[in-house]
Amino acid sequence: MAAMAAPGVAHHRLGCAARRETNAGLGSLPVNNHVFVDETKRRGYLLVASVVILGEVDALRRTLRGLVLPGQRWLHMKTRPATPGAAARTSPGGCMSRFSERHGYRRPPPARTELEDAPDDLRAVLHSVLVGDQGEVGAYRLLCAALHKTPNSQIWGDTFARSEVLRLIENLEWYEVFDLLEEHATGRYQVEEVNDSFVREGLAYEMIEGFGSSEIYIYDPEGDELEVIGTEDDAANVLAGQFAPVKDQYLRALTALRARPADDEKAISEALGALEAVARILGGRQDFAANMSTLFRGSPPWANPLAASLKSLYGYGSQVPGARHGRYTDPLLEHEDALYVVRACGSAITYLVAGNRSGRWS
Repeated sequence: MAAMAAPGVAHHRLGCAARRETNAGLGSLPVNNHVFVDETKRRGYLLVASVVILGEVDALRRTLRGLVLPGQRWLHMKTRPATPGAAARTSPGGCMSRFSERHGYRRPPPARTELEDAPDDLRAVLHSVLVGDQGEVGAYRLLCAALHKTPNSQIWGDTFARSEVLRLIENLEWYEVFDLLEEHATGRYQVEEVNDSFVREGLAYEMIEGFGSSEIYIYDPEGDELEVIGTEDDAANVLAGQFAPVKDQYLRALTALRARPADDEKAISEALGALEAVARILGGRQDFAANMSTLFRGSPPWANPLAASLKSLYGYGSQVPGARHGRYTDPLLEHEDALYVVRACGSAITYLVAGNRSGRWS
């Protein structure tokens, strides 16, 4: 192609080969595909159209903007302005690298401790994702559907839709932002954009790309390092046979732990309740401490601290307001507390069930 303007940077002046973008589609392509057209009359007449995959338009725009050197208004595939140092400022792949990237400067990110929030930065990422996939009008209709609102029939063009899209995104609850990101942020680039926003805003979440969909989880580097992520799910797999009635209660603990927003009190209460139920099935008594004493009765003396730790874990629930007894004051729980208790209960349940299988408690 003779020349191409970087999308969003500049259009060609008269006399240069035109670059046109259309949302009209090509043949049977969906309406929201972007088609970039260029032409050249050198050695005859050649017209080329490039269809950009949905969701990749913003990435393309950023890449092309990065290729525009200082003083340039457009890109030309045959000639580029002879700007001194241009080669040094361009990465091997042809994309412009930033000063900070070349010299290793980074703004120190805040501690990733914030939960249940969707700052403006993350909402801007959601806007980019939705518009990149659907266009402004498509994003408007999608948001209306998600919020159970009737779209305004007078909003039919991107110019009119943009302000409404921004307004709707601004008024979303934090968990609605997360839901929409999970549903529509696909592909490595968009997942990285979401995770970069989490880092910039100090949010304790990370998006994991899956097959055909992505999911947002609590950011847990310690759990990852210790390889305990997901251990809380193991207990659900062993709750079968005589322990099957306990499974629903334990699953309620996991649901409460991962809800948006998380219900930490309920997660603790249900997890400890499931542990109590397993102990009662094995020990046959109503009192948890008595069941532990029964189960460990034939164990060597050095196992007594282990039995005591299980009793203390269960006793924690009796001390937390609202977990097992009346909520007479705010328990001031952190999500890390609930995560630890659910994981500890899950490990304890797995341990007790495994001991029963091996005949230890007989």
